[in-house]
Amino acid sequence: FIGLAFVLFLLVGSNYAQSVKMNEIFARGTAADLDWIELYNSSAADIDISGYKIYDSAGNLDATKKMLIPSGTVLPAKGFYVITTDIDKTLNGFGLSSSGEDVWLEDNTGTVIDNLKFL
Repeated sequence: FIGLAFVLFLLVGSNYAQSVKMNEIFARGTAADLDWIELYNSSAADIDISGYKIYDSAGNLDATKKMLIPSGTVLPAKGFYVITTDIDKTLNGFGLSSSGEDVWLEDNTGTVIDNLKFL
């Protein structure tokens, strides 16, 4: 799969003590293969991630630009969840800059639980 050759591995992690982390980012999307962010649950229990929000620099400045994870979304124990970011912008989607940027993940209380910079 050619797209995987462009997967950007996370270069700067965070020190948040949470089980849900951003694991991998693909920021070289096309119309046929959109940008995405993969979340990973490192715990041995399922985690309900309903109401979590993910955003880039624009969302850090404007709360309306945060992408909301839908109600009923459960991240399985030791499992992954992929968020496609280049969806309809009217639904608070966003695109990832292929030149790199910061991305934040908030839990359902609005607390930042992970922050990454990718290049």
